Amino acid sequence: MWVGLTGTPATGKTTLARHLRDQGRFVLDLSQWAREQGLVSGRDTARDADEIDPEALSEAWEEAFPPCDDVRFVEGHLSHLVPVDVVVVLRVRPSRLEERLRARGYHEDKVRENVEAEWLGVVTGDALEANPIVYEVDATNLPAEALVAEVLRIAKEGPSDREAPHVDWMATDTPSWI
Repeated sequence: MWVGLTGTPATGKTTLARHLRDQGRFVLDLSQWAREQGLVSGRDTARDADEIDPEALSEAWEEAFPPCDDVRFVEGHLSHLVPVDVVVVLRVRPSRLEERLRARGYHEDKVRENVEAEWLGVVTGDALEANPIVYEVDATNLPAEALVAEVLRIAKEGPSDREAPHVDWMATDTPSWI
């Protein structure tokens, strides 16, 4: 089973992936893999991001990674766009996300774009359009070990009919500029 680990920038995807690797889990960095496969078609300089055709990414994924019996993870902000069995969307309270993005030196426009995307749940919406099983995890105050445990629990359960938790920042953490 493939588990996609996604979320807006600075929600903890890379940290989670590192901890999973430290435990001996297979974790693929989707952005790096896409570059290695020649799937980057350009650079969006305004967003400081690689341009990748989601359809080409999905097709290349299906050719490279047939279904598997063990649990594997794919990490990256586009991981919900490749054929995975389960998607875990890491969510972080917008006010905390804003702090993290500013600490990383993100340009003001990119801070606002990403905080608003988190506030509105854009990644979750995109993931739900492409995948039948999507879980949201509020990673705002979770220590790395607890986040790893939660993701492994989700992976162990596998696709299920249980209602996945829903994170809604709209009523509790409105960005200051809105």
